[in-house]
Amino acid sequence: RVLRPGMRGSDVYQLQLVLREKGYYKSNPDGIYGDYFKSVVHEFQKKNGLQVTDTIGNSFYSKLGIHLVD
Repeated sequence: RVLRPGMRGSDVYQLQLVLREKGYYKSNPDGIYGDYFKSVVHEFQKKNGLQVTDTIGNSFYSKLGIHLVD
């Protein structure tokens, strides 16, 4: 699913884990798309040539090497 601030779930948690493994997320994953996670998302987007936005979609997942399956 497309993720936006305020959302919660196991998908948010897993994304936090992946970003932590890559050195971006420096806190304990909690599965909540809050302010800190938003700042991490923006940092990743800037460093990877993506448009800086609060929304996490296909291009973000692709840059992380995550390929979604329907």
